[in-house]
Amino acid sequence: MSHPRPKLRAWLIALGIFALGAGLSGIAFYVSSQAEELRLKEDFARRVQNRVAALDAVMQRYNVVLESTRLLYRFSERPERSDLVGVFAQFRESYPGLMALEWAPLVTQAERAGVEAAVRAEGFPGFVLKDLVDPERAEFQPAAEHAQYLPIIHCEPLAANLPALGFNLLTGRTVPEIAVARATDRTIMTHRLRLFSPESNVQGFIVYLPVREKAGPAGAAGRFRGIVAGVFRLDRLLADFAHDTRDGRGVLDMLIVDDSVRNGGEVLGLVGQDGRIQVDDPPAEKAFVASHTVWAPFPVWGRNWELLFRPTPQWLAASRSAEPVKALGLGLLATGALALFVYGRVRRSLVIESQVAERTAELRQTQKLLEEDIQQRIAAEQALKASEGRLQGILDHSPSAIFVKDVAGRYVLVNRQLARMWQRSPDEFIGQDDAKLFAPEIATSFRDGDQRMLATNTPIQYELTVHLPGAAGATTAIVQKFPLRDAEGRVYGLCGISTDITARKQAEAELQENRRQLSNLISQLPGAAFRCRFDEKLTMLFASEGLLALTGYPAEDYVAGRMHLPQLTVPDDRPIIRRGVAQAITDRRPFEIEYRLTHRNGQEKWVLVRGRPIYDETGGLRFLEGLAIDVTALKHAEQQKLAIERKLLAAQKLESLGVLAGGIAHDFNNILTSVLANASLARHDAGAGRPVDRSLEQIEHAARRAADLCQQMLAYAGKGKIVTDRVSLSELVRGTAALLEVTISKSTRLDLRLAPGLPPVLADVTQLRQIVMNLVINASDAIMSQTGLITVTTFTREADAALLHSALGNPDLPPGTYAGLEVTDNGNGMAPETIARIFEPFFTTKFSGRGLGLSAVLGIVQSHRGALFVESQLGRGSTFRLLLPATTGPTVSSAPPFSTPDERVRLHGTALVVDDEEAVRSIATTVLEIHGATIFPAASGEAALELLRANQEKISLVLLDMTMPGLSGEDTLRRMRMLGARQPVILMSGYSESEAMQRSANLGVAGFMQKPFEVDTLLAKVKPFLT
Repeated sequence: MSHPRPKLRAWLIALGIFALGAGLSGIAFYVSSQAEELRLKEDFARRVQNRVAALDAVMQRYNVVLESTRLLYRFSERPERSDLVGVFAQFRESYPGLMALEWAPLVTQAERAGVEAAVRAEGFPGFVLKDLVDPERAEFQPAAEHAQYLPIIHCEPLAANLPALGFNLLTGRTVPEIAVARATDRTIMTHRLRLFSPESNVQGFIVYLPVREKAGPAGAAGRFRGIVAGVFRLDRLLADFAHDTRDGRGVLDMLIVDDSVRNGGEVLGLVGQDGRIQVDDPPAEKAFVASHTVWAPFPVWGRNWELLFRPTPQWLAASRSAEPVKALGLGLLATGALALFVYGRVRRSLVIESQVAERTAELRQTQKLLEEDIQQRIAAEQALKASEGRLQGILDHSPSAIFVKDVAGRYVLVNRQLARMWQRSPDEFIGQDDAKLFAPEIATSFRDGDQRMLATNTPIQYELTVHLPGAAGATTAIVQKFPLRDAEGRVYGLCGISTDITARKQAEAELQENRRQLSNLISQLPGAAFRCRFDEKLTMLFASEGLLALTGYPAEDYVAGRMHLPQLTVPDDRPIIRRGVAQAITDRRPFEIEYRLTHRNGQEKWVLVRGRPIYDETGGLRFLEGLAIDVTALKHAEQQKLAIERKLLAAQKLESLGVLAGGIAHDFNNILTSVLANASLARHDAGAGRPVDRSLEQIEHAARRAADLCQQMLAYAGKGKIVTDRVSLSELVRGTAALLEVTISKSTRLDLRLAPGLPPVLADVTQLRQIVMNLVINASDAIMSQTGLITVTTFTREADAALLHSALGNPDLPPGTYAGLEVTDNGNGMAPETIARIFEPFFTTKFSGRGLGLSAVLGIVQSHRGALFVESQLGRGSTFRLLLPATTGPTVSSAPPFSTPDERVRLHGTALVVDDEEAVRSIATTVLEIHGATIFPAASGEAALELLRANQEKISLVLLDMTMPGLSGEDTLRRMRMLGARQPVILMSGYSESEAMQRSANLGVAGFMQKPFEVDTLLAKVKPFLT
């Protein structure tokens, strides 16, 4: 067997050594490379953790802003717009990602109008609640009717977000997130969405924080009050991320992914290693992932974000060392340099020195990285302390007392207000429990509240009354306590907020008392106080209890909108109300309007409304206030007063006309007495058969007709001559029927409807016949040339005082049984203004009429103590109805029995004739002296008394006129009796006998002579006393 050559052996050994050295060098290279990669991953992971911690600090700062805003709206009784302005201004510069803060309260349909009016009053005159119609174009329209609304009423900054004012969030794109926040009482963030902004395609998201009222008794959750919304702009928030992590520049790129979005998540944006922000069209997640990429979960306000960190190639290149390659080269060189030992030793020395220098540089780089990491942690701690300082500042400036305790009841944090309330420093509370700080009863009360909250681990709210040091009286506060939880949900303490409501309690008590006093005052007003809008329905905002009595409907029906005043207002009066109120609003003055409304029971009422318009600070009309008074009774009283005044005026007018007619008739009677007597004397002296006899008869006939005319005038005045007897109206009409048939027109039919067995009346037959004739003739004249019907009816009626008082002249007659006469025609009828004048003397609508027929009818009826009624309508005819008191006993006529004088009467004795009319006095003297009597004429009462004193024994009879100037006949007779004169006295008058006899009944009157009288009548009267 042969052996290799030494050289070949040497080469084989060399190759073996080289192969072994190369293998060992390769292994060393692999191990070194793996260690280098592990170091790079650990270094990059540490940088990622620092970056995540910095981002978490940024989000915590934003969370402090949102929570501060929620506390503002949760614990402020009446949050003002200026409060939100202050919060936003405080954080605006330090929080660029926060685009806007908004407040949207929960509003019911019933509260909608009040909220709109309140916001308008704050300086937004066009404010209305709005529904979102087109999310892409941000188009709104006035909100439809919903059970509830979440309208944005506060937003800051206002100018950039003014279009969103009034937006009802319940019609937007984020209704599901709002529902979750409201149901869970947690802060919820929306998915990425396009924000409403003047700029185009602004991306971002909205964070909703539900706000509830303070917890109720027994820890019951408070009522949902509304939503605080924080609007974040995505590009600015990412820029804030990049700003707060400046140390990561050149090291890594960061991709933010929202894993809460279905179907693989949504990429929100990219933060580049150079601070570049890419929101529009960011890279997809798969395209972003590379070697050494680190995924970090990042939960944000209810959404699961994932942060992807990718190292930059530059950093990887700069961070990798050459040690593995060097190790490989050294191994190969060591293997190759075995032959060249010296050279190898020198070479190895150089390699070792190079490795030491490189390792020293690596150690320095590592130290620098550690120092940077330490600085980042210090910065994060300082930011956290600054955030805690800001939170402490917010707490210290809160008007409420705020504290935090651990589960053992020891104070961990208190604000300045709590320390001030108990007159202690904040440091005295830290680490102490209630038992060491307060009196036993107060400590027990505080500890019981803590235990109740910790027992259920749910927020509680209750009222507490304590006596604070230095306070004058008891202080009442509302206390809210809620648990504090760590990241795993474990309760590690509690937070309490105590708000002093003593002043509010006192104000509520005073307000309640003021309301009670106001309600009492309003209830005593003679009507109903109101406050309403000036719209078509006069929508009632407030109404007092008086509306129930005024309209029959309770005030609640009007305030709730179930009833409206225009529904009850008489339709004709509605324009009057609107014009009157509109004019008052234009003139900016109070208004006073009378109108009618229909009560619930159907009664029509008069209402007087006095009120005034109320304006807001911009001069716009807010509502109307006033008082509605029921003036129905006053209106009726005014109408009754007017009716009485009209009736009184008519009665006075008729009385005046009666006095005028009576005076004229009296004077005419005096004249006619002279005419008749002188004509009779002249005819007697001339003898029968003379030519002048016919003319004298005509004079007597004309004088008698004139005397009848005077009797009609006296009958109107109620002073005519009446000779009474028991008269049946049915028999009277039946006996006059033939004369009536001849009197009326041939085209008119007379229908008699006479009641049998009619009770008689005490009346003058002649005057009653005159009434029938006048009424029937008037009815015939009213029918004129057309075919007509006149109906004459007699009847009996039981008349009460009200019916009798409603007759013409409103007579005051006793109630009882009355016999009636009614004349009805189907003629043209009369207008009301004609009816008012038909009983005036000399008023007539006929060409040939004298105007005394109906005036005589009225006078006769009144003189018989009767009642007269008239009913007429144009085109439907007229009805005249009279009622006369019925009688049952026999009645003796008041007319004295006169004997017919002989043709040659001879008188003896002396008579005193007293009359102021020369013609009457002269004719009486002449007639009596012709027949043998001696006469003392006297022109006045005074002259008569003088003659009586001088010739009392001679005078056998006195003829005395009743109406004279100076001493009247009645006064003259009374003085005669006072002088002791007992001579018989015959009264002379143009008025009725009954009136004259009644006035002088107790003065011993022997008889009465009606003017005008004839010679035979005069002789017949005096004969019994001068024979």
